[in-house]
Formats: sequence, C-alpha cells, structure tokens
Amino acid sequence: MPRFNEDKYREEVLAEFLESEFYPNVATYSERVSSAEKQKAGHDAKVEFDWLSDPVIVDEKAQNSDKWINDPSHTFVMEIFGESWVDAGEPDGNIGWFVNPENETEYYVLVWLPDVSLFKITQGIDDYPYLRYQPASAVDFEPEMISEAVQSDLHHLMDDSIGEYRVELTTDVIQAFQSAVEPIPEILAIRDEADYGEWYYEPGHIYEAKIAIVEKERIKETLAEDGLTREILLEKGLRAIKDETVDVDSEKARYIKRSSGKQSGSGDGENPIILVVEYDTYHDIADKTLHYANGSWSEDVRLF
Repeated sequence: MPRFNEDKYREEVLAEFLESEFYPNVATYSERVSSAEKQKAGHDAKVEFDWLSDPVIVDEKAQNSDKWINDPSHTFVMEIFGESWVDAGEPDGNIGWFVNPENETEYYVLVWLPDVSLFKITQGIDDYPYLRYQPASAVDFEPEMISEAVQSDLHHLMDDSIGEYRVELTTDVIQAFQSAVEPIPEILAIRDEADYGEWYYEPGHIYEAKIAIVEKERIKETLAEDGLTREILLEKGLRAIKDETVDVDSEKARYIKRSSGKQSGSGDGENPIILVVEYDTYHDIADKTLHYANGSWSEDVRLF
C-alpha cells in the first residue's frame, strides 16, 4: 500500500473548509495559491478581507495533528527553526517560517478544531478491516442505529474512555452507517490510498472551529515589546536544540521547545523548534476572531 501523506491530506481538507465555509463570510475576494515556490514562501491564499482595501498574503495554520484535534491547546506555535534543525549550526541556518526574512506571509489564519468526527481503518485479529469511528460531540450517534438499518446484530466495540466505536467494514454496514449517521471520508472507500491506523476527516466532519485572523507584523511587534525580538528568539531557539525546552520570561509566550513526533503535535520525523504563544496574545491583537458551530458563525468572540 503506498504511503499517503497525512499532513498534506489534512492541509487540503482545511483549505476546502476555509474556502467553502470561512472566506465567504469574511472576505470579498480569495484565491488559492497553487505554486509550490510561493507556498514555500508562505502563500496559502491571497485574500481581501472585508475590512482591508487590498488583498493580503495569507498562511493558514491549524492545530490539526492527532494530539490537538478535539482537544485544542489554548496556545498557538510559531516556528523558529524548521524540521532539519540538526543542520542549523548558526542563526542563518534553516530558519523557521515565523522569523525567516524571506517569508512573505502578511496574515495568519489560525485554526483550532474542538469538534470533529474522525475515521480510520484498522485490522482485527482475523486480519479483517474494520472502521473505527470517533463521533463529534455534535453527532447524535448510537451503535443501534446501524444494527437497525442492516437488521443484524453487529459486533460493536466501544471504548467508553474516548467514545470510540468499531464497525465491520462491509458494503452493507458502511451503507447503513452513511445513511443513519454521516458520510465517511471518501479516501477510506479507496483503501489502497488510505493508511491503516491514520485518522481521516473531511470538511463536513468539522462541526466546530475557532479562528483568529492576525497580522504577522503585529505578532512580531507584540513579542518584541515583551523582550522576544528576532535575535532573542533565534538565540533561545538554538539553545532549545540542545536543552529541549527554554524559558522565555514572557507573559506573551510560554517557552521555546524542540517538538518531536505526534505526541507533541508534530508529524512523524519532524523536529521543529517552536515558540509556544499564549492565546491571549493573539486575541488582543487579532483583526477578527470567529467561532463556527454547526454551520453558523459568531464574530469577535473570545475563543478560549
């Protein structure tokens, strides 16, 4: 089975959600950037927000790793050094997107995902594939809904501690599931593309999202006013390569740390050096904050 790029998949899902549900509510114009070169320079979309007179370059960031989906942190990280920090032997080596002078991002769209239905394929002890399901809290789900639909006593497995269910991955069961509950991600129907054991979701499975629209320069200015200039961030970032976590003595941010693996919120094999910034820092300077719940938006609200 070919390895599917989970991070890329989730970026595409986020982009589709923002294009269909978010930008029409806050912008007079938005255009997705497809150039790989421009994406590397911090361009995800070009957006003219309702309160601005010209389009700006937007970088879309989300807490969409397994660690943070459905349990978002009241922070958001900014990258000081990139994944290959081992090669960062001096301050100009492998600079992260937040402090890279060549990065052209003007605004960040920061996204937290508190309520999302998740799906994955796993194998049972008989090597038969099963669908595992974690319903969003907004979904009214009971296993009997599927049993009644297929008129069969299925073997449902539920873990009460995490609200996770398992159902047989047969045509009848999946049809009943989609009819009685909600559609499953299309990629799971194409099993040679989906990775066993990875969680998947689509835009329609996002039942709640919290979004802050923040100008990059305002973040930099706010941090610098509290002593976290670019030079200090790079200095402490280099220390974090060795020490793993470095205090920043700031009310605006918690610390700089070396992030590694999914338990930290990073992808497998990724080791970025990150600044963990408090939510309040973004809230105080955001152009706008928005809360999405079950298809409706609320503006200028406190997200946490």
